[in-house]
Amino acid sequence: PAWSDGFGYAPAEAMACGTPVLVSDATGMRDLVGVAGPGAVLPTGDVDALAAAIDAAYRGGSSSL
Repeated sequence: PAWSDGFGYAPAEAMACGTPVLVSDATGMRDLVGVAGPGAVLPTGDVDALAAAIDAAYRGGSSSL
């Protein structure tokens, strides 16, 4: 996830396809993830949370994805 971003078109396009997205809480996408599509909002810079979310998305499980 980006450290900062106004609005990311790549995550929006992925969400439109039903693909889970992982975004940081410092981006404009944080307001859409979970409401408009599957994914998770992660704390900016938290590598452990990112690794856990990637693992969960890869394995196809997690209530937040």
